[in-house]
Amino acid sequence: MIQNLKNPPIGIGSRSCHRISGSTVVVKYGGAAMVDSDLRAACLQDVARLHRQGTRVVLVHGGGPEVSQEMRRQGLEPRFVGGLRVTDEAALVVTQRVLVGSTNRALVAGLQALGIPAVGFCAGDGGTVRVTGKSADLGLVGEVSAVNPDLLQTLLKSGFVPVVAPWGRMPRGRPTT
Repeated sequence: MIQNLKNPPIGIGSRSCHRISGSTVVVKYGGAAMVDSDLRAACLQDVARLHRQGTRVVLVHGGGPEVSQEMRRQGLEPRFVGGLRVTDEAALVVTQRVLVGSTNRALVAGLQALGIPAVGFCAGDGGTVRVTGKSADLGLVGEVSAVNPDLLQTLLKSGFVPVVAPWGRMPRGRPTT
């Protein structure tokens, strides 16, 4: 079931789903739901149900637990400041491989297996999201400074579910998460 920490869960099979039909909903998928296969399947099924009932869905994913696991496999110890990952050059390589090369592709494939036309891309593709550096303490971690919805709107109007990886570039082309 899709949940928002500030609001009660969306009852996907209930009347509330019909109230959002025709609307655009951004679903942020991350945390524990990413490592629990039952929660992952439930999230993808909820997204599919929303799409089938006429809601335009944008799925924005994280991948923190998977990134940390892969970093440890590579002999790197994840570091956090204020709950946010410190991303140096070595962590950036792992993060890109996991978020873009693994997680995004798996989510797109999962939606497609449910018959949903999903398209995966990175937040920085097509100038969709512009970022600035968040904090020197966090390294190569960006903060959203602007969103250009053109690519998302084009995909949504064409019937696709965009699946967005949190990967982009700062103004001078520096990669960031």
